[in-house]
Amino acid sequence: IFSFDVFAQGGGMAHNLNGTSAYLSAGNKFKYTSSFTVELWAYSASWNVTTPQAIVSCYENGGYRIALNDPSAPQTQCLSAVLYTGTDNYVCYPLANLTAGWHHIAMAYTGGSLALWIDGRKVAVKSVSGTPSYHPSNAWLIGAEAGTGSSPAGWYFKGYVDEIKIWNTAVSEANIRDWMHRPLVSAHSQIANLMAYYMANEGSGTTLNDIASSLGGDPVADKLTSVSGTWTTSYAPISNISSSTRALWQAKGTASSDTCQGLWMNSTASWTPAKFEVFGGNALDDTSVADLPSTVDIRSARIWQFDRSGTLTVNISVDLKEAGLSSLYVGGLAASQYKLLYRSSTTGTFSVKASATSVVNGVVTFASVSAADGYYAVARANTVPVVTTTAITNITDVAATGGGTITTDGGSAVTARGVCWNTTGSPTIADSKTIDGSGTGTFVSQLTGLSPLTTYYVRAYATNAKGTAYGTQMIFTTQGSSSAQASNIQASGITLTAATFTWQRGTGSNCAVFMARTSSGTASPVNKTTYTASSVFGQGSQIGSTGWYCVYNGTGTSVTVSGLAKGQTYRIHVCEYNGNKGKEIYNSATAYNNPVNVVTLSFTTWNGNAWDGGRPDASIDAVIAGNYTVGVNDNGADLVAASLRITAGDTLFVNPGHTATVKGNTVIEGELVIKSDATGDGAFFDNGISGMITVERYISPNQWHLISSPVTGSEAGILTSLFMKGYNEATDTYGSYIKDPAFIVPVAAGYAVWAKVNPRTVVFHGEANTGNILSGVLQKTKNGYNLVGNPYPSPIDWEAMDKTGLSSTIWVWNGSQYATYTAGIGGTNGGSRYLSMGQGFFVQTLTENNVVSFTNNVRVAAPVNLKEMMAETDNVRIKISGGSLSDECIVAFRPGASNGYEPGRDAEKRYGSPDYPQIYTLAENTKLTVNILSTDERKDSIPFVAEVPYNGTYTLTIRNTGKTRYALYDKKLDYTTEATDYISYAAALSAGEKDPRFYLILKETTASDSLMPDDTGSVNKESVLATGSERGDNIDVYIIQGNVLLIEGLDESADTRLEVYTLDGRLMIDRHYAKCQMAESSSLPAGTYVVRIGNGQSVKTAKVFLPAVK
Repeated sequence: IFSFDVFAQGGGMAHNLNGTSAYLSAGNKFKYTSSFTVELWAYSASWNVTTPQAIVSCYENGGYRIALNDPSAPQTQCLSAVLYTGTDNYVCYPLANLTAGWHHIAMAYTGGSLALWIDGRKVAVKSVSGTPSYHPSNAWLIGAEAGTGSSPAGWYFKGYVDEIKIWNTAVSEANIRDWMHRPLVSAHSQIANLMAYYMANEGSGTTLNDIASSLGGDPVADKLTSVSGTWTTSYAPISNISSSTRALWQAKGTASSDTCQGLWMNSTASWTPAKFEVFGGNALDDTSVADLPSTVDIRSARIWQFDRSGTLTVNISVDLKEAGLSSLYVGGLAASQYKLLYRSSTTGTFSVKASATSVVNGVVTFASVSAADGYYAVARANTVPVVTTTAITNITDVAATGGGTITTDGGSAVTARGVCWNTTGSPTIADSKTIDGSGTGTFVSQLTGLSPLTTYYVRAYATNAKGTAYGTQMIFTTQGSSSAQASNIQASGITLTAATFTWQRGTGSNCAVFMARTSSGTASPVNKTTYTASSVFGQGSQIGSTGWYCVYNGTGTSVTVSGLAKGQTYRIHVCEYNGNKGKEIYNSATAYNNPVNVVTLSFTTWNGNAWDGGRPDASIDAVIAGNYTVGVNDNGADLVAASLRITAGDTLFVNPGHTATVKGNTVIEGELVIKSDATGDGAFFDNGISGMITVERYISPNQWHLISSPVTGSEAGILTSLFMKGYNEATDTYGSYIKDPAFIVPVAAGYAVWAKVNPRTVVFHGEANTGNILSGVLQKTKNGYNLVGNPYPSPIDWEAMDKTGLSSTIWVWNGSQYATYTAGIGGTNGGSRYLSMGQGFFVQTLTENNVVSFTNNVRVAAPVNLKEMMAETDNVRIKISGGSLSDECIVAFRPGASNGYEPGRDAEKRYGSPDYPQIYTLAENTKLTVNILSTDERKDSIPFVAEVPYNGTYTLTIRNTGKTRYALYDKKLDYTTEATDYISYAAALSAGEKDPRFYLILKETTASDSLMPDDTGSVNKESVLATGSERGDNIDVYIIQGNVLLIEGLDESADTRLEVYTLDGRLMIDRHYAKCQMAESSSLPAGTYVVRIGNGQSVKTAKVFLPAVK
């Protein structure tokens, strides 16, 4: 891209020499003995003169000269340059070759060579020996021959001179040519060798100024002095053309200009000397889409700059086959699609200056262009391709052959081609069509899917970026045809909702398969109607409103239809047809086994190896007519069915860890066996069951299990080799062992069983319990605890049960502890809302003569996690752990609760195994596993008791799901740990301690607040947190000698007890001293400890730091 301003010497100034007395003198200058160059623009009305005329001279018995008709030259009537090196060395050019007007003339000498340039072309060169020599006193002149002194010796030149340059080097041919049409600038590659530069723009006076120093040339200004010269307007072809261009000019009458990068000009009219054109290109190859007008698509990256003098109308020609422009040329493209672009400055959008008038062998000509100053590029306006349509051949009833020929792509690549057709005329690619590749040339197209005896209109098409072009329209008519009907429909793979059909094809080009929910009739498709097929019954096209739906349309011989209703009759009819879309001719006749009926299955049956109607799901009824094991068959998947029937003599096994789920009723004519082993139980979920079932219950040894019978009529004899007890509410203890094997286990009653050494699997067999079931009357003689059981062969949901007159909590023995679950609160020790089949559990009745009501609505009818824990909100869970043994209790906050003990709402503590630690809170001296308190008025502190079977260190963990900040206070150590959501605290506990030692502090406190309860169990607001004393303000504790405790202020008449605890509650020292004031603590490592000192009269608790012993 050019980046310069344009100006022409046309209208500038030149110096006029009269041919008789006028000349320019630089004095005794510019005499070089090595390399030099002299160049200038000169004008003569007639160059073919008959007398000698010196243009440049410092020649007198030596030196150099440029002259016309030099009599000493070896040729007559020539423009010559001579250099004296002991002998005269001439280079000459015939004057007859110079047309009237301006010419650029240069002579250059370098290391044994003398050259002459005319208009940028080297026209003569001569080898030179010796060294140039000069007269010591003669002057350097323009326009006259030098004499011995400062005065000329005649040979006056008649004409104008302009742009005079003197170099102390031989300027390269490229620099002469590239800079002859433009003023010098500092960027010139040889500017340092510029000795003088006269632009001759002064316009008045007798001095021509040397501006070489201002451009980086010779710093000494050597002016030219005019003698008798005058000033005149210059039309020398000089312009500011970029250094990356090669400028040329045209001033030769009707002849063509020189070529510049593929572009040249000519004119039909002669030009005067005042008219010329300077132009040049930026030498870029390839193409560009930048700065385009909207009417063209691509242009040359090459841009030419024009600088004119006078009003010029020229013919501009560009050779598009020249290497840098070849990508613009498209063979066969009309000349008018090539555009000459123009813009007046170096940037901005081009406009269209002219359209080409001819294209001959890739040379594009733009005729009669007004060549204004500015920037030009060649562009191409692409068009759609040119395509012709081939005659239609090979016509049958449903097909034909066509095609076309693309002679030119219009300047953009052809991306799609083919033929298109319709039955109305002037088809387009929106109609039926073929796609037969891309690019130009000839192609063949196959028209298929046609209808018999139909007239079609066809055109070839070709698509490029400009759009789609069409060839001439061809018209033809297909032949007539009839088709034989399909036959022998066979049905297979019939299930509840699907079936597969096969048939033998007739002679149509395609066939359509129709299906209706009926047992009679035939399909009657309408000719010239396209039916869309779907293999899902009812989703394909329907023939009117007849109920016949299209399930297949194509050339095949089979289809699998789904979406059928179970136990229904369907009719299938296959119809052959010819013709393409919208032109179908159907054969709706009947044939052998066409149409046929099929009846879907009403249920799916397991035959011992597979399901005949497919695997059931929640919407499909199932029949077990061969042994089936859930967890083994069907790749071990669980079983789901809408309803279930087990036929006589067959068994459905449900393996441990697997489930069978029946959404409706289950009818058992054979057997249903729910398995159990050490890994877990099988589970059966249903909404009603009838028949005999077998339910196993695995009993692990050496621990009690709570069980109930899921069947009616179970006898205690099934518990052979097991110990079995009921529960006595009046004594709140288990009763005597049940030894009568004929004892009938009541429905909904719970019992405790024990396997002494080896595990046992109890097998319940009988009529499956279902429907509404009531437990026996609940007793409330003492605390109201009654042992009941889940009566169903499926899990039940405690949250869904009617709890009228009952505590909201259930208690389930887990082998070592009671796991509880409180409705709306959550569980402890793994307690869950779900009770598995055969599970016994405790309820607490609040009234006499109450019962537990079981209904099918509380049965879990889908698989669930039977140990699922409730998402807790605003609960504080307290846990005590000693090794792997633990116990839990909960403090919950709910609206409407009271801060006292509420029977039925709070859950009382039931003790677990004696080897386990126990934890509970206290409310009105009642031990609670779940203590539900008011959210409206939270208590300041809640005492809780940690009972342990053995002395040792136990861990208390507290997790909070509410937002209240809380703290754990250890009364014994007078130590507090605060947190928001989690505390882990290790404490040294002793067996037998039952007094509240720990308190859960539930209100925000400050450093001045005490969290230490007083004798009544309330918080004493006057004492100091953690480091305060208990009635021992007169006692002080000090550290001396590194690790010795000094105690002052004790009553020395009484024995003293010293206890030292770590911050996590471990007891490190427990000693008794008689009247002691000092105690050794050397056994303790450095650290912080809680020290408690008392002698019955005074007590002191302090936090101290023992440093390391040095």
